[in-house]
Amino acid sequence: MAAHTSPLLRLRLPTPLAVAVVFTLIAAPPIAEAWGKQGHIMVCKIAENYLSEKAVAAVKELLPESAGGELSTMCPWADEVRFRYYWSRPLHYVNTPQVCNFKYSRDCHNSRGQQGMCVVGAINNYTEQLYSYGDSKTSCKLSARTQL
Repeated sequence: MAAHTSPLLRLRLPTPLAVAVVFTLIAAPPIAEAWGKQGHIMVCKIAENYLSEKAVAAVKELLPESAGGELSTMCPWADEVRFRYYWSRPLHYVNTPQVCNFKYSRDCHNSRGQQGMCVVGAINNYTEQLYSYGDSKTSCKLSARTQL
C-alpha cells in the first residue's frame, strides 16, 4: 500500500517566473520620501544660518504665531498640504523628460499643461511676492515659501 503524504508536506518547486518576481521584490529599493519632514527641517535650519539679520527679522515678522518664532517649523508645510490641496502637488517637484537638463518652458507645468506649475514656478511666484514685502498692498504670512 502506498504511503499517504499530507498536502502540507508536499513541496513544489517554484517556477522560474516566481523566482524572478520574488528576487525582484527583494532586490528592489524601498520606496521612500526624498526628504521627509526631518529632512526639510534640517535643510531649513542650515539655510537659516545664511540669512542676514534683516532677513531674519523679516522672516520672524512673516511667520504665523503657530511657528513660535521658528522658521524650521514651517519647512514641512508643503508636504503636509499637498495631500489636502491636490492642485499644489506639482509645485513640489519638477520632472524632466529623461534628460539631464531643465528647460522652464518644457518642464515646468502640471499634467494639464498649465505653465509655472512646478517647484521652480513656485519659487518664482513667492520670490516675486517677497520682493513686494512691506508694500502696504501685500500682507501674507510665510508658509509655502519655506518649503521652496
